Amino acid sequence: MWDSLYKDVVECSRNETRLTERAMKSCIGATYFALQWELSHIEDVLAGDGSPDREIAVLRGRLHDFMATMKNIMMHAQAPIYQEEAYNVICDYLVVFCERLGSYLNLLSFYFI
Repeated sequence: MWDSLYKDVVECSRNETRLTERAMKSCIGATYFALQWELSHIEDVLAGDGSPDREIAVLRGRLHDFMATMKNIMMHAQAPIYQEEAYNVICDYLVVFCERLGSYLNLLSFYFI
């Protein structure tokens, strides 16, 4: 699910694909929640004393790419609704990830220094 949603977000942000404003906003929201679900899955594995090293690496890459895309949308999108959605997602992630990352040492790799 992630790949197709994120592809739509990237292509629309580059004006390679046309989506309605509502569809684009929904794609941004869906990718946001897909990343949240992946983080929750990693936390569940860690709570059960598992080792989700591969999942952490995948999520870190996706989060990095997604945030770069949101930054690009915020700075260059022609539609103000896209800029607003990208800004909200960036702010939400700063709050959500900061609160949740302190729970497990394995998640410290998500910090951007």
